[in-house]
Amino acid sequence: MGRVEALKEVRSFTYSLEHPSFNFDHQKGEVFVPKVIEHFSVEDVFTFLSHWQFPDTLSKDFPEFLETLNRTVSSWEETISTSLYALEEEAVGAEEAVGAESRLAEVKEKIAQQAQAFNKCATECGIRPASRPHSFADSVLVSREGNRLLTSWYPGKWKLIFRGTRDGMSARAFHSKCDGKGPTVTVVRCGANIFGGHTSVSWASSGDHMRDDSASVFLLRSAQGIQPARFPVEEQKRPKAVYHRIDYGPGFTGDIYAFKGGSTNCSSNFGYAYQRPAGLEFSSLTGGEQMEVPMTEIEVFALGEEITRRSGSRSSAA
Repeated sequence: MGRVEALKEVRSFTYSLEHPSFNFDHQKGEVFVPKVIEHFSVEDVFTFLSHWQFPDTLSKDFPEFLETLNRTVSSWEETISTSLYALEEEAVGAEEAVGAESRLAEVKEKIAQQAQAFNKCATECGIRPASRPHSFADSVLVSREGNRLLTSWYPGKWKLIFRGTRDGMSARAFHSKCDGKGPTVTVVRCGANIFGGHTSVSWASSGDHMRDDSASVFLLRSAQGIQPARFPVEEQKRPKAVYHRIDYGPGFTGDIYAFKGGSTNCSSNFGYAYQRPAGLEFSSLTGGEQMEVPMTEIEVFALGEEITRRSGSRSSAA
């Protein structure tokens, strides 16, 4: 009984496997990467044992048995003497469970070994993961690697709401599809260059500059071989991070203007309001030669839940 009496709390470790996912490996392509989750809980011994049903030698649940502790010592000893052996057996089992330490490292190692075997088998059999929907699944501009970058920079379920070649290559078409839609990601293609920007502020046609502390522009593909990167708005430029104007498309205050002045061009004075690293030029986003170039495609994505919420609000107002 000494082992049971010395027990103060019960620590429990259980493990689960997160829904299987596939990660991109530059050498192996997509590989199965399971994630082990450890669940840890602590209970006092009386709460823990109250959940147990002891063998037939203890005819009552443990909580009722605890009430006998209020009896005299002789009465208590008489009651427990008939079930000491069974209680000792349970105590040994409890000690083994309670004394156990976290097995997370061990479980992770075993799961990783099985995942490695699975990936090897899948490769040998020529099996490839089925195509999976992602935030920019409808894009004709964003590659798989570009999708990985965008979703790491701007988490969320992004849905296509505007494509220039589909909905109209004009500022008016842009505003008809994108105004009032909440946070957006804009992706532009000019020649071999793909770049864009993100704003947390809804687009509008007000003619005003708008504050956005979290706005940024980015480069996904460069004809000059510049590596993909994201560039946040300069702190002093945050009050005028984006520009809303009826005859302009998405405007990131000088750094990116689409449909400027009613044209189908995209202009970029990179570094005007957003951080431009040393070594890059004013025209680095558009290819390094001209600051204004023809725009062959533009896509705008909004958060799916934001679209649903705003649509619901308009329906309620109606």
